[in-house]
Amino acid sequence: MDKFIFHGIPNLIGALFSIVFVWFCVIKFKKKSYKDKLKPLIFLYVMLIILEVIKIFYHITVQNAYPAQRYPIVFCSLIMFTYPIICHSKKETIAVRISKALSIIPCVVIGFCYLFILPDVSSGFSSYSFVMNLHSRFYHFCMLAGALYMIFVKLYDFRFKDFFASGLTVSAYFLLCTVLSLFIGGNLSYFGPTSAPVQFLYQAVGYAVGNVLLCIVAMLLSLASFAFINLCISLHKKRKTSRNLKNLL
Repeated sequence: MDKFIFHGIPNLIGALFSIVFVWFCVIKFKKKSYKDKLKPLIFLYVMLIILEVIKIFYHITVQNAYPAQRYPIVFCSLIMFTYPIICHSKKETIAVRISKALSIIPCVVIGFCYLFILPDVSSGFSSYSFVMNLHSRFYHFCMLAGALYMIFVKLYDFRFKDFFASGLTVSAYFLLCTVLSLFIGGNLSYFGPTSAPVQFLYQAVGYAVGNVLLCIVAMLLSLASFAFINLCISLHKKRKTSRNLKNLL
């Protein structure tokens, strides 16, 4: 199978979906009430559930296997747990704020990384790898679309203290996946001892130290994303204020 078709088409479909979805929803819901602004997130949540069911059904019926790394408790499944908290809570509690931070910062990092990360084709191109790649790209671009939508309609006002709470939550989630990986003998979130993508790290520094380093890298990427988003918001506010002052003069 041609590499452009394998890698380019899923990325193109996912990117177009993200752009159209965010553009349409921002125009339609930006000036709506808080409750109405949650409707696109509910839609995305339903989409993610449908994608998860399709994945499970495909593995069980076509592949006759359901490998551990496909369980819906990997790192990218976080939003399947945070979206319900956001959409069904009536007050802006600590849990809601952390859920929003987790639904934005990691999703922005992962979503944009997926534009450049090549799919795993170590076993050769196949219909299975193409289907899983298409599914994975669409899933992760849904994550990115939801995060960008929340930023543009101002569903979440960034506070630096939220970064630490969300960072600790992510680290705890990493630890949980690591422990579960050891128990089931799989590679949840690629943190299992036999995980191919980070095997070189485990061999170089050991399994425990490798996981700590992965958590630190994740925290740094999240911090960089947090700082970049805050910078963009600040520049936009300054530009808007400057424009308003010019209009007054």
